[in-house]
Amino acid sequence: VQSLRKLSGFVFGGSTIVAYFAKKRSFDPRVLRKVKSLYIKGIRSTLTKPELQNFITMRIPPTSLECLKNIVLPQENSNNNGTSSSPASKTNQTKKTNEQQSDQVQNQTKTDRILTLGPDNRYIFSQGVSRPMGHAFIHFRCKEAAGVALQSLDGQQFEGKPLHIEWALPKDRDKDKDGIQNGSNSKDNIS
Repeated sequence: VQSLRKLSGFVFGGSTIVAYFAKKRSFDPRVLRKVKSLYIKGIRSTLTKPELQNFITMRIPPTSLECLKNIVLPQENSNNNGTSSSPASKTNQTKKTNEQQSDQVQNQTKTDRILTLGPDNRYIFSQGVSRPMGHAFIHFRCKEAAGVALQSLDGQQFEGKPLHIEWALPKDRDKDKDGIQNGSNSKDNIS
């Protein structure tokens, strides 16, 4: 909050900085009850599925591991789409994965910007290196296993950085007059 206040109204290069908090997405609890997938963001884009799978399987409890469906790295080569090898889950998972990939941010770019106090007591932005960041999805058969995995993985150190993991929520869709999320499932189909 203090940084937000200091940055707002600051003139930099002839432009005034306008800083604000991003709008928090809110979802109908009935939609959240159906989510059984996790979204990991901020991982390196060159990460391979076996590397991530080894990290995840070593850190989630055996009960969650039994319900693990697959791990999808959308940035990995598009031939296999990161889907599991079982034929039954391939078609369903490919459909779900394609939907979720379009729902989440496809190409995040992280730019390291450091605000430092210059010699004349003015704040200076030093531009860091811009690098593409990747993301991944972890799909489970049951919600409870996904919740346990979320708790055990969130904040874990991965390649020297805390892992950022959250529920893979569906894209915001128009709300009907009652404020219910509409999309591929109507409010009648949500139990």
